[in-house]
Amino acid sequence: NYFFPSYDSVFIEPVRADFSVGVPNEGCRPLYTTFTDLSINATSWQWDFGNGDIDSIQNTAHNFDSSGDFNITLIIIDSVTGCTDTLIRENAIDVYDLYAIIDADSLQGCSPFNIKFTDNSVSQTFITKWIWDFGTGIIDSTPIPPDILFSNTIDTNYNVKLWVEDNEGCQDSTQLIIDLDLYPKVT
Repeated sequence: NYFFPSYDSVFIEPVRADFSVGVPNEGCRPLYTTFTDLSINATSWQWDFGNGDIDSIQNTAHNFDSSGDFNITLIIIDSVTGCTDTLIRENAIDVYDLYAIIDADSLQGCSPFNIKFTDNSVSQTFITKWIWDFGTGIIDSTPIPPDILFSNTIDTNYNVKLWVEDNEGCQDSTQLIIDLDLYPKVT
């Protein structure tokens, strides 16, 4: 009689994290994109979008409200084996930077009141279009606007707006309130 020992073998399927990033993966803020899980043997998912936001569903989408380059991380777990895997895609998302910023040499004065405005907007590339609305009926489309004389016979406010667009097609706008008084304020 011959005795042959029997061996049980266990084969553990590998766990591998993988995902695809939807289109677009770069553009103006806010940038909305999708993420599709392509992992092997995952039963739970933990997404980290590189901006402090996380998600735990298999396929997800995210809105990037701030500019910058974002690393996307996917951690998967196989609940049967307890095995995990992590994939980090560096700079997977690029959100362009454009912020409209108005600077004024003063925000309050007595009528008539002359104000010099400056465009201090910030762009990752370069700004190609400007629209200034001074709230007085004066509209200007130059990067360096003219000095504006605010004059009225009553105390009032003017809403000064600046809209900008860069060569990537990103747009942003901002506004300032100018307080115009007929007489000096007593403090």
